Amino acid sequence: MLNRRTESRKAVHVPATLAFRDAVWQVRTLDLGRNGICVVAPRPCGPGSLCIVTLDVPLGDGQATVTLSLKTIYSSYAATDAFKIGGRFVELDDEAAGILDRFVADD
Repeated sequence: MLNRRTESRKAVHVPATLAFRDAVWQVRTLDLGRNGICVVAPRPCGPGSLCIVTLDVPLGDGQATVTLSLKTIYSSYAATDAFKIGGRFVELDDEAAGILDRFVADD
């Protein structure tokens, strides 16, 4: 798959929730950046789908909870009951953007 990202992402494996239509799934993050995220979910959601993801972003001095709107870019089968879903954030507010910037900058 061709990587068209314009900004870097950082590997992170934390639990999160993904709301899609009338469903709410427990998911696990794979990576996170200023503009998007990749998670592993029990079910797919098609490209272009709008979702809401909530997670605790680990920071050097603790963590911060964010709830972000996500537009799905891809959803691919990974294993039984495991689909990699990647997407870009839409309508990112200043507070969430600041938290994500701090996360990416932390070593």
